[in-house]
Amino acid sequence: MTKILDQGRLQEIVCAVGYRKATDTSYDADAPYVYRYGASNAVIEHFIYFHETSDGGVSGDFGIRNNAAHEFSFQMLTRHGGPLYSSLTERMSQIHTFLRFQLSNFIDPTGLFHWDARALFGLQGFLEKNLLPFVDSVQNPTDLLTVLVSDNWPCPWRKTNCAARAAQVSFFASALRKREEFVLDVLTPKAKLIKNSLSNDVEAADYISSIMRESFPYLG
Repeated sequence: MTKILDQGRLQEIVCAVGYRKATDTSYDADAPYVYRYGASNAVIEHFIYFHETSDGGVSGDFGIRNNAAHEFSFQMLTRHGGPLYSSLTERMSQIHTFLRFQLSNFIDPTGLFHWDARALFGLQGFLEKNLLPFVDSVQNPTDLLTVLVSDNWPCPWRKTNCAARAAQVSFFASALRKREEFVLDVLTPKAKLIKNSLSNDVEAADYISSIMRESFPYLG
């Protein structure tokens, strides 16, 4: 890893905005550079993932996780996503999330923005101005469903595993007592994106029907 990632200054900056090094990091290669928001509650967790860039700088992602929704989306991918997911093991890590996006999405949708050693001082201000207000706005399942349903930056659909995202939309819609028509209205226009996240032999419509049957049992 780069000297920037290894130096204490990066950790100081992240801790100053309320993040702490993640403790349960088994089975995850990113583990040394993953931080969990200290004010995360038992329902919604927020993470930052740092990694080095090819030119020696630092880039980062932010992630959102609800354990039950994560487990459901994992099960839907392995059951209904086709051979592509036959060896999926990400649920073994407590810091993994399918809802992981580039920090640069807040200011640069190209994804090319990153910090070098000289610009690292600007990272704290960036997090305070951009990430923390977003984190504060996503604190419960209703908040998270709003993010999942929308197709807005910094969490656009095309920047996620859309099959996993679709499963979580269906999961939260059922949990929040919304009707199945709500799910269809959200997911049907996203069918092409969802298909891109599935095995070649699985159609988006079939996958959507499958996840809805499992999240709305009375449809079975």
